[in-house]
Amino acid sequence: MFARQADLGRGTFYLHYKDVYDLHDSIENELCTELYRFFDEAYPVTNPDNLTSLINNITQYMDKNREIFMVLSKPENSGKTLSNLKKMFNEKILGEIPTSRMSELDTVESVFVVAGVIGVIEDWLNKGLPFSQNQLSIMLHNILMRFAP
Repeated sequence: MFARQADLGRGTFYLHYKDVYDLHDSIENELCTELYRFFDEAYPVTNPDNLTSLINNITQYMDKNREIFMVLSKPENSGKTLSNLKKMFNEKILGEIPTSRMSELDTVESVFVVAGVIGVIEDWLNKGLPFSQNQLSIMLHNILMRFAP
C-alpha cells in the first residue's frame, strides 16, 4: 500500500529498506540528526543568542516537517521518537556541564526542561496551541531563560 502511494514498486522499496520499521527508523534518524546539528551549532546553549537560534531552528524545522513529526509521535507508534528526542537533548545539555560540577539537580533540571519543551512543541504540532512558529519560539526562549544561571 505505501509503495503504491509513493508511486514506486515493492521491489524498489525493499532495495532500500528491510521493512516499514526500517523506513520508520531511517526517517527518525534523519530528523534527529538534523535536530542534533542545530544543537551543535548553538553551542554553548547557555548563551542567550545561541539559545534563541536553537529554539528558532528547532521550531522552524519541526513546523516544516509537521506531518512527519505528528505521525512519528503518535502513541500507536510507541512514542519512541519523542523518547529518543528527549534522551538526545538531555545528553547534549548534560554534556555541556563539566563532570566535576554536575549534580543530581542538574540531571533532574535537564529532564524537566527537556520534557516540558518537547511537550509544548508536541502540543503545538498537534494544533493544541494556537501560536505561530515565531510566537512559540519567543515564548520558549523566555521560559528557558528563567533557568539560565
